[in-house]
Amino acid sequence: MGLTSGNVTNLVATDTQKLFEVMHDGHQIWSCPLAIVVVVVLLLLVVGPPCLVGAAILIGLVPLSKRVAHWIVRIRKQRVAVADERIEIVSAMLKDIKITKLMNYEDEFERRVQDARRREMALVRKEQFVWGLTLVIRVFTPVLASSATFVTYVLVSQDNIMTASVVFTLTMLFNMLKFPINQAGQLLSKAALGVQAIHRISRFMGRESKEHGISERQQISAEGDDKEDVVLEVKDGSFHLGGGASIPSADRVDSEVTNATASFTLSGINFRLNRGEVLAVVGPVASGKSTLIQGLLGDVQSSDETSIAMASGSNVSYAAQTPFILSTTVRENITFGSPFDRDRYDRVLDACCLRPDLKQWPAGDLTEIGERGVTMSGGQKQRVSVARAVYANVDVVLFDDILSALDAGTSQKLFDNLFDNVHDTTSLLHNCGSSLSLIHDIFFKEWTRYWFLTRESQSFVGAGPIFNYSSQIMPDIRRLSDR
Repeated sequence: MGLTSGNVTNLVATDTQKLFEVMHDGHQIWSCPLAIVVVVVLLLLVVGPPCLVGAAILIGLVPLSKRVAHWIVRIRKQRVAVADERIEIVSAMLKDIKITKLMNYEDEFERRVQDARRREMALVRKEQFVWGLTLVIRVFTPVLASSATFVTYVLVSQDNIMTASVVFTLTMLFNMLKFPINQAGQLLSKAALGVQAIHRISRFMGRESKEHGISERQQISAEGDDKEDVVLEVKDGSFHLGGGASIPSADRVDSEVTNATASFTLSGINFRLNRGEVLAVVGPVASGKSTLIQGLLGDVQSSDETSIAMASGSNVSYAAQTPFILSTTVRENITFGSPFDRDRYDRVLDACCLRPDLKQWPAGDLTEIGERGVTMSGGQKQRVSVARAVYANVDVVLFDDILSALDAGTSQKLFDNLFDNVHDTTSLLHNCGSSLSLIHDIFFKEWTRYWFLTRESQSFVGAGPIFNYSSQIMPDIRRLSDR
């Protein structure tokens, strides 16, 4: 079963807290039993063997406390599973809140959340009842043990008299037993929950990485001289977004887009990306552009026949449509842990049009940005994200709609500067801008190939000027070719 956001939320919010509680009370695991042994020895010195009756009662209730602790763990497993389900429903609703409002799905989501919450609350009440039973046992045990000791002490011998010194001493010693006994039952429950939390976290940390995607780093086999410059090759690519159905095998050369109510499949992906080459992927909304790039990254499910291979030693960087910004300085956001190279860093700043922004910020590139730093516009965040991908100095750079947050002038300048300054970096240009004039300028680049996706399952890869294929693509580009 796949990992959901609800599972991760519970790992962070619940299981780590249980581990903290176990570590916080860790020394009591050995100190409480030691305190019980010491007090029992003192009871033997005061009243002799009759105290063993009280000790036997204490020991006899330990298995009961252990059984109750296992009962709590079993109930909590069920509660956590229901909580995962509820959080996943809420996360799905919030993730696609626009669709939820547009399609009037609020009542359905509310019904599902309320149903999960009712089941969760039933388990919560059951768990609290068991915790109450544990509390009763903890409070009642010292009273029962002391009463049994008093009665046994008087009955075993007529010489045993309950004097004030004996009564107060026994009362004090049994009161001293209350804390370690109470903690012993609680520690058993905490230890059991802590072990369960460790197992859940260990399973999460031990999960295998994705089977498909560029991260797999499958080496391209050298067959012929034309393979020497190939850095990325996709064969029989089939990527599936949403739904639970399996992915059909790719048996076509040209791309096919399949739309369904709750799923989306892009199949028949076959292409090579050579060193020093740019491939632009364009197409209307919902034609599969984002699914393609997510499939290359391994973020969506792919078929068993899908083969994504890279040249040996090649690396990849990625600039997303929604920029990711760390809460640190501009420089650290761009270098992203890579060694600082002043010459390359300056070239990247110029290529990404960040010089004017650095002059506006109080500490230049040492200004802290992110949630705790200065406020940035969407365009500034996007250019920092692009700068990070370019500075990485890798073999393949994936760009996902990086120009959508920029104005027309900055978009044009960024595109020209980007590929003039880092022309030795292979890039997969994905959905590069929604401005038609910018698309027109992109396709004037002689070294650019393009891939056009449509929702009608018609797609092809072209090379050279856009006008050779304008009549086959869309009327807007055809109008450009007539100018």
